[in-house]
Amino acid sequence: MEKSLKLDRMYIERAQNVGTLFSDERDSTFQKEYSLYSYQQKILTDQFNGADIIFLDAPTGSGKTFSFILPVIGTFEKDQGGILTKTVVITEPTNQILEEEESEISLILKKYFNDKIKVTKITGPGKEKKDQKGLAHGNYENIINAPYHSKLILTNPDILTLLISYYYKNIIIENRFNQQFNDSKLKDWKQFFASVDYLIFDEYHSYNEASLGKLVAYTILGKGSGLFKDFKHLKIIFSSGTPLATFKNIIKKNIDKSVKIYDSIKPEIFYGKDIDKSKAKVTQFRGETEIIFTDREIFEETDYRNNDGKRRMYLFNKVVEMEQFGEKLRRENISFISYSRIDTKIKDKQIDKNDSNVIISTATTMELGSNKNPDIAHVEVGYNVESILQRIGRVSRRGQAGKIYIHLGQQNGMLIDSIKNYTEPITYEQLTEEVEKLLNKKFLDVPSLNANIGAMLYFVYKGLSFDDPAKSDVEKIGKKFKFFEAMVRVEEFKENAIDILNKTQRGDQFEIENLKRWVVNVFNSFRLFRGNILEKDIEFTRGGIEVVRSSQNLIWIKRFTEYEYNRENDVYSIKKFSDEPNNIFCLIYPSLNNRKGLSIPYLELIDKSKFTNNIKRDFNEWYEWNFQNCENETLRKYLSDIQTVIENLSYLTLPTIETEVSDADFII
Repeated sequence: MEKSLKLDRMYIERAQNVGTLFSDERDSTFQKEYSLYSYQQKILTDQFNGADIIFLDAPTGSGKTFSFILPVIGTFEKDQGGILTKTVVITEPTNQILEEEESEISLILKKYFNDKIKVTKITGPGKEKKDQKGLAHGNYENIINAPYHSKLILTNPDILTLLISYYYKNIIIENRFNQQFNDSKLKDWKQFFASVDYLIFDEYHSYNEASLGKLVAYTILGKGSGLFKDFKHLKIIFSSGTPLATFKNIIKKNIDKSVKIYDSIKPEIFYGKDIDKSKAKVTQFRGETEIIFTDREIFEETDYRNNDGKRRMYLFNKVVEMEQFGEKLRRENISFISYSRIDTKIKDKQIDKNDSNVIISTATTMELGSNKNPDIAHVEVGYNVESILQRIGRVSRRGQAGKIYIHLGQQNGMLIDSIKNYTEPITYEQLTEEVEKLLNKKFLDVPSLNANIGAMLYFVYKGLSFDDPAKSDVEKIGKKFKFFEAMVRVEEFKENAIDILNKTQRGDQFEIENLKRWVVNVFNSFRLFRGNILEKDIEFTRGGIEVVRSSQNLIWIKRFTEYEYNRENDVYSIKKFSDEPNNIFCLIYPSLNNRKGLSIPYLELIDKSKFTNNIKRDFNEWYEWNFQNCENETLRKYLSDIQTVIENLSYLTLPTIETEVSDADFII
């Protein structure tokens, strides 16, 4: 079963030529040649009605990336001698997007400004590895000093989070390089914010609640509280082709009412059938796109065998499916290029924009901001409305016509009947209405998001020195969030755990020290932008030819692969990708061992079959018994607070703890 729609050609209104926007009349190739969309002109000339928080809602392919660098270009053109006065920090969700963005921006700057505007890209491991003592210091130096020698900074929010949460600074202090090391001379995130004019979070719709909560916390600190007077000049921009209304409302709710918000700056869109009626000067930015909804499985497609000069993309929901498709192509001796997280260390992935007859195999990360420009795409339906609209946006990006197959598969194929029949090309708004018949909009768990706001405010509160006048104010803001207060009390309990537990005769020294260590690990999980992912080195052979070495989340390895583990080298050798996810469950608990003494909060990956209703019942009975029968009020509060913390852990934030668990312990 199939049903076809055509998304009409899309046009954006052009503004006046850049050369007429500035007071000086210097001869500039850029001024003469480059014109802007009207919404880009607003960004260039700061026409936000005094707003400091701006939401940029622009469809895929409509020039968002170029608009990000306009504040820097504007000051270069206006200031005699090219003295730059604006600093822009652009964050992207993946390093793949940063690579493409750096390439595109560098070409523009080289052509028009002779490389006089410097671009700095800062990426790297998201968290510390035990065998790289200087890594934190290096990343810290790179990000904290970037605004002083570059006006365009490209990075990911992970690096920014490690700076703001005092992770880098704490690691540096703990690993002093010499006895004369002076903690007070270390700059922190406040100096960084004070040096930045525009902080841009692109593709923010792609983040989960843990990450979005941190973005809200940064907004509260940067603009929403009025605590830091040095940030008056700072503007924060949230950019997406598929904006999240719930997230916007949370931002509005949590900032000071005196802060102005520009709710939506977006381009004026015209469609092919309306161009003759429009008097505006417009430019086509998207070609006509044929969208075919089909109940065929994506693995059933064989058009990759057509040697017709077309560039094709196959986009899967899971890396496992992408790898299985790759094996299929190898068996047929068909060349292709793969993009996924496990390919991040492979450098020869560039595709020339003029190359044809290329087959691209990829997973979900490629749906965000990628410019591989396939002529034909086959994609799985995705997880929500925002996901599928992003995937449709991969084709027809440079004005050429394109075709995309949305594979719903046999299980969801009956939903195709709900799609309306159209006799002529439709608008983006009509397309959105049809997609909403197939999928729900992205759901945000607001309590979880609020918990992560509180967590990040807690780390800033802890990191501020006692004599910093902002410390008490951050505490006042933090207390609006239940999670902030829970973390404060859990930290207090950790500091006094030995005395409390000795008095109540609950637990020995070994267990207490492990508990304290575990609390630190849990807290650090919330300190990281995407949570604490336990990564392990992997290697596997593709088609008996290419040996891939990378790293991957341990949970992912155990769920989706058959592997052998080399304990000596700590490497997982993948033998086969699983057809179905292995029945692995992530479990964690703070337990009083057999109702007698304090045991260690523990994480394990176990077979789900071991997770029985009886164990779940026993755990609930254990918790109720301990809470009701505990005579020490401090310990009672601790049990309650630590439950609050655990409730907001996701499988990405679960830390491991190295200890043995007896058969009698409940793993819940």
